[in-house]
Amino acid sequence: MKKIDKKACRQFLEPLVPPASDCGLFLVQSLKYIVRTAIKIVGHRRLLILCLYARGDSPDSKPTLAYTIFQASNSFTTYDHDPDSKTRWRTVMLDNLDKDYGFTRRKCAFYSRPDEQRVLNFCRVCSDEGFDALGRLQAGIRKKECQLRIRKRQQKVVEEFQCLRPLPKDVGGWIYRNVLPAYFFL
Repeated sequence: MKKIDKKACRQFLEPLVPPASDCGLFLVQSLKYIVRTAIKIVGHRRLLILCLYARGDSPDSKPTLAYTIFQASNSFTTYDHDPDSKTRWRTVMLDNLDKDYGFTRRKCAFYSRPDEQRVLNFCRVCSDEGFDALGRLQAGIRKKECQLRIRKRQQKVVEEFQCLRPLPKDVGGWIYRNVLPAYFFL
């Protein structure tokens, strides 16, 4: 899997058009983040860029950019805009971004219908909701990464044991005759 070029992504951290603070979505108390999307060519790759804006504490406060997610077809990375955070780049899925169950369902909303449509077109997953499609794509990527790690670990074990001679064909019978009777007490 090809990684996303983080150096090239730094050019796209600040979006061109931030959302208007007088949008009705920023008045909904249950929403924590408003999501804007764009599709750009970054580092010779086509990426979906999701900008998550944190809703201000008061209705007249300006929304602040909290996270920027760079999503490719086979990998993703997240930039944390929090000045107090120790690390800036994170490899967390959107559902686990805020360490809260059902994060995208209850606390996020797309700024407009075209923003959600961009996500649906990019993910190419049969779904009616943008967050569901993005979650499925990211879960599939995580599953492939996990399988690749397991395969590499197993390959190391196989390479270590290649120098050993194969076991005799009657090893099962030998275990039943000699080893197992010593462990049964009547």
